[in-house]
Amino acid sequence: MDKCCWDCVKFLLFIINFAALLAVGAVLGGAIYLLIESKDILGFAIEANLSNDNPTAIYFSFLLIVIVIFSFLVIFTFLGCCGSACQNQCMLGSFIIILFIFLGANIAGIVYLFSQFNSEVDMAANELEKSIPYYDPEDDKSLVKFVWDWVQSNLGCCGAAGWQDWSAAEMLKNGRKVPGSCCRGPQGDCNVYSPSADGIHMVGCIKRVELPFRIAFWAIPSVMAFVLISALIVCSRQKSREQSSRVYKQHSTRHSGDYTEETGYMYRASATPEYATAPPYNPEYPSHQNPYAEQYPTGVIPPNAEYRQPLIHPIPIRGGSDNK
Repeated sequence: MDKCCWDCVKFLLFIINFAALLAVGAVLGGAIYLLIESKDILGFAIEANLSNDNPTAIYFSFLLIVIVIFSFLVIFTFLGCCGSACQNQCMLGSFIIILFIFLGANIAGIVYLFSQFNSEVDMAANELEKSIPYYDPEDDKSLVKFVWDWVQSNLGCCGAAGWQDWSAAEMLKNGRKVPGSCCRGPQGDCNVYSPSADGIHMVGCIKRVELPFRIAFWAIPSVMAFVLISALIVCSRQKSREQSSRVYKQHSTRHSGDYTEETGYMYRASATPEYATAPPYNPEYPSHQNPYAEQYPTGVIPPNAEYRQPLIHPIPIRGGSDNK
């Protein structure tokens, strides 16, 4: 039963890390592909330049951060995946240390969040509202415009809590109240000057993602804690098994001897501090040929085969004439 539970924990640890490895690998590959093929995907090329003169510098810096972070996460999940599969203590130890740091930072962030906001949803809504003043409908290379237009068009929402949030967007000109991505039909195909329920989405975007966001917000630290405990169990069990195997080998070596087919004798070759050995008693063996006989029973047989004496004497097999 104990072995079955341990195998289940090890299997779950491997599956979770393997799934995470595939996920972060997919994000890393997507970020690299987007950086290379930005012209075909976004409609403009992202220049690998962080200078203020580069209008796509915000895209490049964002993708660069994603690539660096997820490259580290690929290595991190690889350590957990291979460490649990191969039962490698070095990999599991590194994985546990990094995961412990991540979990501690996550808990500290949660504590700070609830000291500033009433809930995690209020924090998300506040961060979304802060980005609205930077929305520029005429800047096709603006990251804020790209994200808001994509979210509102695909989720069918408008603003963070509602369309009234767009009153903070100072760059909406000519009396427009909301951007074209709030329209129910094709983008811009509605009355953006007098928003109504017939023309735009009245639901705020935070309402659309509230439940998935809550689940993800609490699932991440929970999964991290479960994986940390599982890794500790697997690592400690593997260490215990290695220690048991080492003790067994020492015990086997202590009681093992050399066997030769020529004589059929078992020889004791060396001694240990716990069990001192000595030349076996053999009255037929000439004492003058064994200088260590005086040390019996605490002497140690020398490594030289000349002074080895048999521990077990073979029983002679008598011929047929002797048995009669």
